[in-house]
Amino acid sequence: MQGLKLNEKIELYRLFVETSEKLCERRLNVNKFFMAVNSALLALMPKTETCSFVLFLTLINFLWFSLIRNYLRLNRAKFSVILEIEKDLAFQPFTDEHKFRKENLGYNRFCDTESCLPIVISLFFWTLWLQAPIISFLKKTFCSC
Repeated sequence: MQGLKLNEKIELYRLFVETSEKLCERRLNVNKFFMAVNSALLALMPKTETCSFVLFLTLINFLWFSLIRNYLRLNRAKFSVILEIEKDLAFQPFTDEHKFRKENLGYNRFCDTESCLPIVISLFFWTLWLQAPIISFLKKTFCSC
């Protein structure tokens, strides 16, 4: 950032903050898409209780997990630049927020929590698929209906 005038740094700062916000919006749209796909496939699951179907769901959720992690890396890189630009500014809101979050022991990054969702959903699908034969066996064995 050496050699840039203050107004150029402020403009660059504004641009990076704006693109970081857009990146977050895209990540949220990706999450909405994958939640819709999982919901639709959950509705289809009773009709196709096959291992290949659950493997397909797991693959979809792995792709979702990978995208979340990539968005995290992209946003981290953007914020590294933002924090570097802030060093030359009188007010450093993101640096101050970052320090506050580090000092706050109860803070979890959203992407860390968000990354768990595809894993939990995949485990849910596997549990549904694995328990179906057990329930069927128990019904046949113990129910006279």
